[in-house]
Amino acid sequence: MKKFFFCLLIATAFSVVNFSQSELEPRLVDEMRAIHCNDFLAHLDGFINELQNDKSSEAYVVIFGKKGHERENLIYEDWVRGHFAEREYSYRLNEIARGKLGDSIRIQFWIIHPGSKLPEVELEKWRFVLAENTKPYVFTRSDWNDGLCPSPEYLGLDNFSEFLNDNPKSSGNIVINETSKTKFETEKHRIQELLIKKYGISDRRLRFFFQKKDLEKYSEYYFPNVEVWLLP
Repeated sequence: MKKFFFCLLIATAFSVVNFSQSELEPRLVDEMRAIHCNDFLAHLDGFINELQNDKSSEAYVVIFGKKGHERENLIYEDWVRGHFAEREYSYRLNEIARGKLGDSIRIQFWIIHPGSKLPEVELEKWRFVLAENTKPYVFTRSDWNDGLCPSPEYLGLDNFSEFLNDNPKSSGNIVINETSKTKFETEKHRIQELLIKKYGISDRRLRFFFQKKDLEKYSEYYFPNVEVWLLP
């Protein structure tokens, strides 16, 4: 009988050790290629449901970007942060890691636990250096940051600042369409607070332009209140 209980004790201890070890192993929950915003949010909801079923778990997201598609790569980061914030689950988001750039975008959702190992994936420091022949272009505008998948930061200005930082000779032109100068100044101040104070962009690299809002020509919803231009 003593021998039986001794064997039972050993077996129990072994199973506890195995359980603890498996709990420390990262678990791949979902993986996908580049997809539309609506479909991506559905995948995120499934991921969050997995987190709800395991109260001690945390989310670890890896985005393997596509070479030459730097702006698009960042959009998936925005969607993850924005949806986790919308669902009030940001505190369960451990990290969004930037994976090695390749021929296509690939996203992985991992579940980890405090003290567990991180997934063994190849990471890379993304750079946002523009090609020499790049022409000025609209980096973002108000109506691109509306709808189901808005950027968690206003106008995606955090992403805009990354491009400015990696291209020291570049600058930004911000065109603000408003009905009055007073409203223009209010919007200008809001953007300056983010780009200059929060993200450390020099005010000498930013120019603001007031454009009178023509309500007869554009509907209130679709009119781009703000256009942020990147000038290489």
